[in-house]
Amino acid sequence: MMAVLVLAGLVQSGCGDAEGQPRRLAACQLLAKTEVEQILQGPVAGPAASQSSATDALAGRSGCAWATHDDSKAVLVELVRTTDMADEVRRTGFSAGARFDAVLGQYPNAKEEPGLGDRAIYVEETATLHVLVGRSYVTLEVAATPPPQVERMAVALAGRAVVRLRRPGQAD
Repeated sequence: MMAVLVLAGLVQSGCGDAEGQPRRLAACQLLAKTEVEQILQGPVAGPAASQSSATDALAGRSGCAWATHDDSKAVLVELVRTTDMADEVRRTGFSAGARFDAVLGQYPNAKEEPGLGDRAIYVEETATLHVLVGRSYVTLEVAATPPPQVERMAVALAGRAVVRLRRPGQAD
């Protein structure tokens, strides 16, 4: 009985689940509000997060959006973690690496961003940076003017996200 109570407490506290798996990492946990404000160069409201719908849980995906108070700049972050995917989804070959490879196949001339994660590419047509870190795949889509600052902002934000993903057990 005591073991059941301790295990239930761990689940409720977010320290793990009933099978001892680490808590899911969500896209909104990849960036701190102060970091987003610094890089987007203005105050931002708290992030708008994707709902924990069945599709997101099945696909190991979460999303997060930040925007400056004047709506002049925004970033949409999506995180896909193979570890968080349902077994049924992983068995189909769906993974963070497969998602990254699919984008690379769709945009073969995308600009490589060396030094970011295991692999990173910037797709100018969509103003989106794609980063693979272990078994995690992050996309950062930045909206800002003038357009030349978008890539710089995306790379700076991704650098902060990669640091968090590189923490032990996070990129798995």
